[in-house]
Amino acid sequence: MTALVISLILIGLVSVLFFFTGWLSIGVDLLLRLAHSRHQKIRRDRRPGRIFLIRHGESQANVDPSKYSFCFSSLIL
Repeated sequence: MTALVISLILIGLVSVLFFFTGWLSIGVDLLLRLAHSRHQKIRRDRRPGRIFLIRHGESQANVDPSKYSFCFSSLIL
């Protein structure tokens, strides 16, 4: 029990020392940089190797181009 209290006190003192000397921010910045680079690597590895774009169907305007003259493009099916 006393060893636990002593270790908690030492951790608190070291944390305060790191906070006031600026070492804490350096450590946090380093950890954040490492976490961000790992996140980027994981996202990059999960991307697909290829993406296939497939166009399907036929528009009414493809069959009859005169549809554009009397109907808006957004209304043509």
